[in-house]
Amino acid sequence: MKGEGMNVVSGARELRGVIEAHAGQGEAERQLAPEVVSAMREAGLFRMWVPEAFGGLGTGHREAYQVFEEISAADGSAGWVLNQSVAVSALSAMMGDGGEEIYADPDALFAGALWPPGTATEVDGGFVITNRNAFVSGVGFARWILTGAAVVRNGEPQTLPNGMPYLITALVDPADAELVDTWRTMGMRATGSNDAVITDVFVPAQRTVSLFDRPPLAAWATHPLYTVPPWYGVQAHAATPLGIARAALEKLLVLALLGSRDGVSRDYLEIAEAIGDHGSNVVADLEELWRRIAFSVAVNNTDDHLRNHGFVRQGAGWTLSPVFDVNPNPDAAASR
Repeated sequence: MKGEGMNVVSGARELRGVIEAHAGQGEAERQLAPEVVSAMREAGLFRMWVPEAFGGLGTGHREAYQVFEEISAADGSAGWVLNQSVAVSALSAMMGDGGEEIYADPDALFAGALWPPGTATEVDGGFVITNRNAFVSGVGFARWILTGAAVVRNGEPQTLPNGMPYLITALVDPADAELVDTWRTMGMRATGSNDAVITDVFVPAQRTVSLFDRPPLAAWATHPLYTVPPWYGVQAHAATPLGIARAALEKLLVLALLGSRDGVSRDYLEIAEAIGDHGSNVVADLEELWRRIAFSVAVNNTDDHLRNHGFVRQGAGWTLSPVFDVNPNPDAAASR
């Protein structure tokens, strides 16, 4: 099993380089670069809250939120798409009878949104659903689209015996939906949060669940997460802005330690001096800085500036962030 026995938090940190290297491509194309999705998939990150019976990792809340934060520190869009997919994969565990179909590929990406709900008409074997889901992050790579719907009869919304609205959540195959290119924003562009239009699509009962009258969980749904109210996405939201803010602080620290500001030319000797003055691991960090200089030259880094490096607090001092940003260029004549 991919990701088996691994520490997903350290695995997420190791992806920072490839994610940062493709962040610009994602912004330009308005969806994550395929290389980023593949890297997170290979690291097992989409499996974190998939039921263990179907190849999931059984990752705890705290560890998962750390992963979301780490990925978001590399690229907010990547962290957002990841946390949404993982949350929907957990919510889908309430659909007990559909587990084998839903989790046939435990590395699959899930997308979707519960609100606003569409309409669902109950028929033999399931429901016919119509809805237009907005802001469906990562939908271009998704295996399943989650949608919400109010069950109607003769045009009237139905209620449950307990008095609650008869609202269901359902998983729709993207092949049965029309994806509409609506995501044209200034920020978080690479989330690819386009609309998904679902029109009179039949969804079998085993891929649906009533939100306010949930049946008992299946025997394979053992993660404690599945017993709490199904708002995993809301709980995971905070990790993305925390990661973005942390990355900004790491980069700001370099400028602050050097008494510089963005856009002002500085050199590696000044970084080395800051390490000597403020570092908690001076010798190791100076050796690492030298390796970075050599590597930057070797790959013809055309984006070499202070904001590519960061410091993190360690004890009474600062140490180089374990990741840094480069923009390699195969054209040796390109300006550096």
